[in-house]
Amino acid sequence: MADPVGNEALAAGRRVLGAHFRAAVTGLVAAWRTAVAGDPGLTQSNALPRVQLEDHVPQWLESFAGILAAVPGEPVADAAEARDAEAHGLQRWQQGYDLYEVTREWGCLHRCLVAELERFASAHPELPREVLA
Repeated sequence: MADPVGNEALAAGRRVLGAHFRAAVTGLVAAWRTAVAGDPGLTQSNALPRVQLEDHVPQWLESFAGILAAVPGEPVADAAEARDAEAHGLQRWQQGYDLYEVTREWGCLHRCLVAELERFASAHPELPREVLA
């Protein structure tokens, strides 16, 4: 059965999605920082300077944007994404975080990512739905 969306349309849509997320990194970090600060279940992050709070998050978001832009089925920078996420977890462990706080902090980031994806989808109704999958 043929792919319902042409590979070129899917690749073009993915490039637009990746470029959007790459341009949104600064805003995503700010939204995540606000979400973390407003989460009553997170207490360790309040004691961290901004630079230590953000540590590897911008790099991880850059890697994530690259993965979003990649054509499905082609090799992507999975290793870079995993490395950045691992470095963030190690940094938090060294700062005395427990697993609950690290997981909750990443949950705040994921909610920010979903909100940004929804904004993107609303602004680009012409793109195939497979791009968002």
